[in-house]
Amino acid sequence: MAFVIQKADGRFEIRESVLVPRKKHPVSRTLAGFKNVLTMEVLSAAEAKASAAFSPEAVIESARKRGARIAFSHSARAFLEDLRRGVEIDPICLELIRRELLNFPTTPIPPEIDDVGDWIGRPTSDHGSALVELLELADTIQDSRPSPKLPKRQPFPRFHIKPGAKLPDEAA
Repeated sequence: MAFVIQKADGRFEIRESVLVPRKKHPVSRTLAGFKNVLTMEVLSAAEAKASAAFSPEAVIESARKRGARIAFSHSARAFLEDLRRGVEIDPICLELIRRELLNFPTTPIPPEIDDVGDWIGRPTSDHGSALVELLELADTIQDSRPSPKLPKRQPFPRFHIKPGAKLPDEAA
């Protein structure tokens, strides 16, 4: 059975208890670690490493008890994407969802970050791919422009002291 613990440094670990044949008591082994937010990617990685039956629901509940935040579930993300795409949803189901959502606290979203909703809960690999594409676009734009004409650099004037000449401090 998998469970979540919080370490002294504030990080969380998903662990499972395994029975070692030579020992009389079970030992725990780490399946995955995360900081602050349990994501579906972390949950999937832990499930892949688990040697016994793995219950994502039990792990999520254990993480909540320890104070970890839970990222959007896959089905919630898919539902949000359907809503944004305008997919027709059963009105009765939609009303039931609306009523349930009224029980949750909300935070207003500033208009300037409203588009960020498309990225919430997406894997970090998607964020990285988008950043790489953006940087490649910036390089393409930069390469398409002629290089700026910089003014000819003036050489720094050289100082020349004649042999035997007195420096200003020595004149007095």
